Amino acid sequence: MGGETIATLVASAVAFFTWSHQQRQKALDGKFQYCKDKIQGVEDRLNNLPLQYVLKVDLDAQIEDMRTRLRDINDKLDQLLLKR
Repeated sequence: MGGETIATLVASAVAFFTWSHQQRQKALDGKFQYCKDKIQGVEDRLNNLPLQYVLKVDLDAQIEDMRTRLRDINDKLDQLLLKR
């Protein structure tokens, strides 16, 4: 075997291993991107959750606040009507 043949074999082996490594790296990058996208989707849904749902405690507090304001309005209307 001549020197050129050995150099060609070494260059071919290096090229094959480089190509093989790049293919594996692309596959891993794709898997990591898929996982990253899935996690981002879950985070987005969790961030939107408070906008879509309200806690019962918060709802009850808001309803009670509305009732109080309506009672105040009703009392003021009664006072206005009684003054006449």
